[in-house]
Amino acid sequence: MREAIEDWINTQCPLDKGIELYSRYGNSPLFLAQVKTNPERFKHRLWASLYNIYLKLSADTPSLHRDKFRAIYPFLSRTNCPHELKILANEKISTYWRVYDLHKELFSCNKNSDCLRVAKELVETWLEDRQIKEELDYYKEHNSPLEKHRIWNDYKKLKGLKTLSIRQLCSMEKCLQNAIWRLKKQLTENKQPHLYHSRKQNLYAKEKELAQIRRILDS
Repeated sequence: MREAIEDWINTQCPLDKGIELYSRYGNSPLFLAQVKTNPERFKHRLWASLYNIYLKLSADTPSLHRDKFRAIYPFLSRTNCPHELKILANEKISTYWRVYDLHKELFSCNKNSDCLRVAKELVETWLEDRQIKEELDYYKEHNSPLEKHRIWNDYKKLKGLKTLSIRQLCSMEKCLQNAIWRLKKQLTENKQPHLYHSRKQNLYAKEKELAQIRRILDS
């Protein structure tokens, strides 16, 4: 059961497969009838319900502490550990606890719009957490990076900034400032809750790139 739900999450939560899984493992015939009748309307509740089943079955419980984490991935303490993996390790701890908090928040929502936003962020954050875990587990087993996570391309892009001229960097700085302003405005207004999490990630990436450009310009 746990493996079936995990496979479903790892394949971006297809709706038809989710309904099939709930028909096998869910405990509410009424909700099953509702989601079969109107899948789009109830898909976020479906995600939340299946994730809740998965969480109960999972061995991952809220006990991830830094010392235990370092014991699981001892290579993080080595001097030759790639910088990208050390950053991902910190992100893994953050996403782990964010998933835990979102799970609690989901079942205290009173509005459909809040439920939709939290459920979507929960699934996307969980997928991010799994992708980071995949990178760490792969390096632990093979002693070489998997390089599927976007952080590898992000850092290659940041390194490429150092080859640009001052004029090019100043132009990029202005474009990024405008993009960051727009994203912050969109996040504050939150007129499209389903885009909240992706916009938040985009904002983080652009702020990181802007900070790097400013460090190069100030050097």
